[in-house]
Amino acid sequence: MSRITRRAAVFAALVVATACTALRRGDVAPTLDTINPDSVFFPAGGVVEVTLTGTGFLHGTPGGNTVHLGLATLRGVPASDDGRRITFVIPDVMRADGEAPPARLESGSYAVQVETGAGKSNELTIRIFR
Repeated sequence: MSRITRRAAVFAALVVATACTALRRGDVAPTLDTINPDSVFFPAGGVVEVTLTGTGFLHGTPGGNTVHLGLATLRGVPASDDGRRITFVIPDVMRADGEAPPARLESGSYAVQVETGAGKSNELTIRIFR
């Protein structure tokens, strides 16, 4: 292996190691890959369990993740130990941010986003049917 090839290999290894360390520390904004289910029939008075997959979620209980669902905010949501999965429940009635009173989720499409101290993720959409 030539000296240049070895240097390039060492440099690449350092870049990968640094990126992995940053992800573990939560220095990189989360990324959403999937939402499951992405469409749900919501029973009156019930709850629906939703799983998000992606990267950059902060593990632990309580979690360091905030899930934004439309105008509602769920704080302290835990993630899997590897920081790649968040499972949470959506209640029939949710509180919106600010002074708005709790409201029933109506049929429609809602943007879902995860926020950590490193920033906000991209948005995915969940469709709710009543």
